[in-house]
Amino acid sequence: MIRRLQKKFIRITMCSAFAILFILLSSVNCIYIYFTCKSTNDTFETLIEHNGRFPSARQKNEPGRGNLETPFKTRYFAVQTDSAGNVQYLSVDKVASVNIQDALNITHKVLSKEKKEGTIGIYRYKIAEKYYGKLIIFIDCRDQLETTRVLIIGSFILMAFVMLVLFVLVYFFSGRAMQPVAESYDKQKQFITDAGHELKTPLSIISANTDVIEMCGDKSEWTESIRHQVSRMDTLIKNLIMLSRMDEQETDKDFCVFDISNVIADAAAPFRTLAQTQNRHFELSVQPDIKYNGNEEAIRRLVCVLCDNAVKYSGDGGVISVNFYRKNKNLIFSVFNTCENIDRKNLEKLFERFYRADSSRSRSTGGYGIGLSIAKAAADAHKGKIKAESTDGKSVTFTLTL
Repeated sequence: MIRRLQKKFIRITMCSAFAILFILLSSVNCIYIYFTCKSTNDTFETLIEHNGRFPSARQKNEPGRGNLETPFKTRYFAVQTDSAGNVQYLSVDKVASVNIQDALNITHKVLSKEKKEGTIGIYRYKIAEKYYGKLIIFIDCRDQLETTRVLIIGSFILMAFVMLVLFVLVYFFSGRAMQPVAESYDKQKQFITDAGHELKTPLSIISANTDVIEMCGDKSEWTESIRHQVSRMDTLIKNLIMLSRMDEQETDKDFCVFDISNVIADAAAPFRTLAQTQNRHFELSVQPDIKYNGNEEAIRRLVCVLCDNAVKYSGDGGVISVNFYRKNKNLIFSVFNTCENIDRKNLEKLFERFYRADSSRSRSTGGYGIGLSIAKAAADAHKGKIKAESTDGKSVTFTLTL
């Protein structure tokens, strides 16, 4: 229980930290990319306005068009074509990595795409319509791309390092944070165990005194009622102790490989006879020869709880169907039974301790509202999932997935 709570605390903390770091670093990267693209677009506008060249010194005071160093750090080449797409002018004197033939090849590729702007290799390009035809500007963005790549990789390396350090700190301090909860839970568990043992003594005495009363006189409805209540109390104590053990996942210690098909068939078979005596129709289908690594006693207990629950609440003339089979990599155990009207909104509450959908009905069947809690604890101990479903409000299916 405490280990699960600690793991959940670590998961929530790490996921929250990851989300914050991811959003923060992604925002930084996006802001950098945005301003880099804006700067390149401003350069495009300047070059297009001045027909593929930067303005002269007398024109450099235009606002929002870069700075005095922009012409010296920008690597680009410009191409002019006529209205038919034939190259009339090509200038590569502002870039060293491209010759005239390479520039012509790149230009033809861009013209074939019929896009006004985009990227080709390490170049961003933009096409402007002019009176003589088209002006195409190509800007070398290798420095921006390399900087962006380094920034993104560096961001993820930084995030990984921070997450590793944070995980170590959270793992260390989570133990301290869980210490008060662990102490409280241990005391609660010890109380349940001690109370269970202490209650067994008066129950034994009450049972013995009932025997003496019946020896001195005849059996009566009062002595039978005492025996019935003693039996119910004894069952409740055993269930509480068992639930306490399952919450602590002590069942892990008894895991072994066993034939789960035989266990389920053996545990469910007696309920067929019980159902028949109570005018219920009971169907049992178990896929044979399936092996499973788990706690045999816990699985048997889970099957008994679900089958007993189905028989109790199926009603006169009801239908009960128990199925077990393999589906892909999962093992599916399901128990279906008809019942009286059931609130589909509160199906998940059925697994809560001492919750009873119908208190009067539960008292008549001897229920405490703890059986399904034991079934869920057994499922959790095996890292399985159990759920309750109802499609019509007059039947319910409990499904365990292992």
